[in-house]
Amino acid sequence: MFDEKLIGFLINLAWITGVVIGVIGGVIGTYCSLKSAKTKKQRKRVIIWSLVIFVFVSLILIAVWFGSSYIRYGTLVVISMFGILGQPILKFLIQSIAQTFEEDQV
Repeated sequence: MFDEKLIGFLINLAWITGVVIGVIGGVIGTYCSLKSAKTKKQRKRVIIWSLVIFVFVSLILIAVWFGSSYIRYGTLVVISMFGILGQPILKFLIQSIAQTFEEDQV
């Protein structure tokens, strides 16, 4: 009933459009955050977190991309990635939040 080539094209167009819109949103959000940062420490924190989130999201997208080709192994890749990267990122987040509260109280 539906042409398989058309459906394949629409699926590819949808995910490419989603990625492009997501990247543009990330760039605009980072720009606005940098623009509203008042001190050098805040700017440094915005830059570090932008890079951390960019790398983390990129790794998730790569894992999902490989996971769609190799369902068994893709799930293992995603689980291992969260196991390996989740703890350091969470630790960094907690330390950064604690440091922000300490600086605000001084």
